[in-house]
Amino acid sequence: TASALDNGLARSPPMGWSSWNSFHRNISADLFLDSARGLSANGMQKAGYEYINIDGGWWEGSDTGTIARNSTGFVQVNKDKFPGGLEPVIQELHRMGFLSLIHISEPTRLLSISYAVFCLKKKKYKHKHATY
Repeated sequence: TASALDNGLARSPPMGWSSWNSFHRNISADLFLDSARGLSANGMQKAGYEYINIDGGWWEGSDTGTIARNSTGFVQVNKDKFPGGLEPVIQELHRMGFLSLIHISEPTRLLSISYAVFCLKKKKYKHKHATY
């Protein structure tokens, strides 16, 4: 027997979609947003899919293995794939009602976490029991 709080939280696991599983590094702003629109149109969002993850391929150098960074060490967005940068893509996801996450591989674990927190905080997420 298992016991749990009956407070309405975590009735289902966090659900979402990651671009990596479909496109690996072959992703662009248009393809990414079209996929998010598809999740909304096909009922997945209504079923509880709320997280959309931009995985590998968004940063400059992801196709060559040499990650481009600015003078302070931050990873640069691939302007061919994401001409307006990541912020307009994230804003559109939030307008659609999704929460967004952005992934980058080692050796920048902290950068990945700070991007994820930034993206989640840009949209005030209201759960029936809490506001994040």
